[in-house]
Order: sequence, then C-alpha cells, then structure tokens
Amino acid sequence: MSLLDGGCSTKDARGLYQVVVDATTLPSSSACTCRLGYNRKGAEEFRSWPFRNLSAPARIKVQQQRRRYVVMIKWEKSKLDIHVMNYCLAVSTGRRQRTLCQALGNSIHRPPCDTIAVNDYLHRLAPWEERKLDGKVETTIACTGTRTRQLIRGMKPNVTYYVDVFAIHSQHNNLSFLLGSTQVQLNRTRPTQLLEGKIVVGKLSTLGGISLFNFKVPKRSTNNFFKLHLTPCGGTVSLEVLKKKRRIMEPVRDVYYPRTITVRNVRPGERYLIRVIETDDTSRLNRIQVAVSSREDFVDLPRMPHNTTITELVPLRKCHSSTIAWFGSPDKDVTYCVYVFKLPKTQYYISNVKMPTYCELESRDVCNHPQFHNKHCFNGNEFNPLSLDIPNLLPEHYYTVFVTAISARGRSLPYKSVRIKTAPYCLESNQIPSDGGLGGTGKGSIKTIGFRKATGQKRRNTAIGTKNALAERGTSKRSRKQRGQTASQDV
Repeated sequence: MSLLDGGCSTKDARGLYQVVVDATTLPSSSACTCRLGYNRKGAEEFRSWPFRNLSAPARIKVQQQRRRYVVMIKWEKSKLDIHVMNYCLAVSTGRRQRTLCQALGNSIHRPPCDTIAVNDYLHRLAPWEERKLDGKVETTIACTGTRTRQLIRGMKPNVTYYVDVFAIHSQHNNLSFLLGSTQVQLNRTRPTQLLEGKIVVGKLSTLGGISLFNFKVPKRSTNNFFKLHLTPCGGTVSLEVLKKKRRIMEPVRDVYYPRTITVRNVRPGERYLIRVIETDDTSRLNRIQVAVSSREDFVDLPRMPHNTTITELVPLRKCHSSTIAWFGSPDKDVTYCVYVFKLPKTQYYISNVKMPTYCELESRDVCNHPQFHNKHCFNGNEFNPLSLDIPNLLPEHYYTVFVTAISARGRSLPYKSVRIKTAPYCLESNQIPSDGGLGGTGKGSIKTIGFRKATGQKRRNTAIGTKNALAERGTSKRSRKQRGQTASQDV
C-alpha cells in the first residue's frame, strides 16, 4: 500500500493498518507531502522502531476475587501481529518495569538477556492459571502464552503493586515490548457496624461476592443470643458467624428469602464477625439487607411469625382470581401490603426472569415495573391467619405475589414470595365482576375475603381450612422425604 499526495493505491491484502506520523519537527504553518510504504519488518527493525508501543496500546482490567487477596488481571491483545504474540505479566512492589529484560533481572530467575534466547527461556516457564507472588524478590513473572488473563494471589493489603504486561513475538527471538501498565492496591475493607433498630445494606461486589459485618453484644444484655434478619436482594447467600477467626456455629446455607437467624452462646460485651457470601454466580444479586437485635424482637420492626410462607388456596382458584393466605404478625397495629406481578407466558419456567427483588418493594418505581399488576394495602388485625382474594387476573397465567408487614413506625419486613396460577377454564360464576372488585384501582384490584369478610361458622371453618393448608406444605415435604428413605431401605 502506498500513499502519495492524498491518493491511495492498494497492492496488498486488505486489513487494519495503524499509521503514526511524527511531524513535531515541522513548523505549524508548513505543509508536507509524504509517501507511505509497507514492508514486513524483521527483528532488528522491530527493536529499533520507536512507535511500536504507540501502535499497540492495551487496557488492563483488575478484578478482585472472592478469595482473600486474590485478583484476576485481564488485558487486550496486541494489535501488532496479533496471531503470533505471547504474553508475560510482571508484578513488582518497587517500581515499573520498562522492558522484559529488566523484569527478568529483578525476578528470582535473574537471567542475563544478552546470554540467553528469551523465547526459549520463557517457553520453559509453563503457563499457570494461578500464580502466587514471591515475597523474596521484587518482581514476579507469570507467562500466559496466548492467554490474556492471569490469576494472582498473595497480594497484601494497602501495598501498591506495579503491573506490566509484555508482548513477546513468537517468531522473532528476543523481540518484546511493553504492552500496558497499571497499578493495583488492595484496600482492606472494614466490616460494617450493625446497630440495633437499623437496617444496614451491604454490597457483595466490594469483595467479589462477600460482605462483612460486625456486631458487639451490649454489656447490659441479659440474653446469651442475638438475632439476625437477613434479606437477600435476589439470588442465594450463605452466612457465617465468627469470633476471633473461628466459627461459633454451623454456616447457614442457601438463604434465598427473608429469614431470621438466631446466634446462640454469645457473651455480652464481645464482638462477632458476620460474613455473608454469595453462592449463586448466575444471579443479579449485589446487595443484602441485615438487621440485628439482642432481644426477642427487632426495634421499630414488625414482629414476624415463625412461618413466613404465603400459600395459594388451590381449591379457591378460579380463571380470573386466586386466593392467598399467610400468618399475621403478633403485633396489633400492623399494615400489610400485597404486590402482584404478572409473568409472561414465555417465561414461566425460566429462573432468571427479571422480577423485582425483596429490597425493591418499598421503591417508588415499583409500580412502574413492566410486569406490575397491582398493589393493595390494608390493616388486618382481626383474624389470624389472613387471606386475600386477588381478582381481575387472566386465565391460565402465572403471577408472583409479595407481601410486606409494616409496623406503626413505618418500618417493613417482607414475607417469602409465592407464585400463583389461575384456572385455565372459566365458568359463569367465575367471570370478572362488573364493578372491578373491592379495595383497589389500577391494572387489577384486590379485595379481602375469607377471614375478614366471612362471619359466624363459615369464618371459623375457612380459618381452620386455611391454617391446615399453610401447614400442609411442611407436612407434605416431610412425608415425601420419609417415603424416599423407606424406598431406599427396601431396595
């Protein structure tokens, strides 16, 4: 390819060419005519070419992993002879490494570049997916071959590390150049202090899927326990409680819904570390909500029942409505809010449907969600369990239902969500009422029935039936487990 007076004629194959023009020695007012020619450079011409680094800049990305003091370093491929380039990573504590020979001289190997063939020497250094820093030398070398990522462990907190990536030409011996540089400093994250009566939001992305909290049991506490209320904002987490780096209880695994956990055998005045670990890599979980109490109840938060499950009453299912039931709070002045979201038919069996999380229910934008169907709040203190009829639904559709309990001070805690389904066929008695239902407006309205509307013997019978339905879920799970164990013994 040649360029002369603005005209271009191509003689070689098409491709991506990067042109660097150095015109610093010319006056700004003068013009010049240039001719550009392309030839495949040899090794000597590559070494003496002053613009090779300008033609191949690479961005470096550093990601901190879940494990302690482990980082993943990624970089872009060289734009210069991309098909024949290998890479080596130099991690130093003292200074940047300008050349590969300088980095090798500061490493544990210390080979003199003028007496060895660098390509043959680096070929003997087998690529490792994970490399630990050597604390005895200033620079650690990790060669990755054609791979553009490397896992580094052994970094210390609050220490600055200089990371330099070198590109090595595999077809020309002793030909390498600096591809990119960056700095890494691991800041030791301090655990978030938990206070009674306050919901604390923790970020799991800070330590690559781990969030740390600490809680000091009040010296005046008369109890040998404290309670944690953990609300994952989508996804699944596990919880560990430690004292002086030792676990004081078995880890609580697979927490995917709001759950109260009691930590026993604690002492007043002592401090404990709570570690929350993300266990679902495919989820969009990035936050959690944690509340703590050294008493039986949480300050300013509603008291939740032992069973926080919401159950759909399948015998009352109709084509345009469905009925749910749940156990109410032991507190007197509690308001309940019900949120209904419709699932598209094509996403019934997909687990990663983008639905609101437990932490987003109190947001003002929740009603603007594309799958939002209705929200209805009411004060239900007369009966326990409570039930609610959700009308104006579509036949043979699935809906996700959330319920939150709000205390007199305006603080709320969610129940475990439930997915309900409407009947596929409609009878005349199942049609949508013309008045649109009771107690709500919008895309669909919700009306309270069952325990709140029924009277006399009918109300008592319905209450008994609903309580049995709520208890059947746990009983059926235990019976299935027992049948499975019996079958295995028979075999």
